[in-house]
Amino acid sequence: MGLVRWNEAFALDQVAGDRELLQELIEIFKSSFEADYGMLEKGLAENSNSQIGTALHSIRGAAANLGFEGIAKLAEEVEVGGDEHRIALASKVLSTFEIMLGEVRKM
Repeated sequence: MGLVRWNEAFALDQVAGDRELLQELIEIFKSSFEADYGMLEKGLAENSNSQIGTALHSIRGAAANLGFEGIAKLAEEVEVGGDEHRIALASKVLSTFEIMLGEVRKM
């Protein structure tokens, strides 16, 4: 699935093959990703390294748990880029996160 690079087999393994539970978790992820994306935008607008770091950490963890490998990898790359580079890196990839969010919304 596009930039998201969803590992469905991994996600199903995480929920012992329960597709209904997986869909519920995906719905929760959609909401949390949306909120975290908003926090990322706000952090960039306020030049807040801390807020950006918090949003990226949340995105990375939630995405990794559900096998959204593309999202988790991008969030990790920006998060571990170091405090002095995080704002610039996050600004460069914000539009990519927006595309990913759109892909997840369609699930």
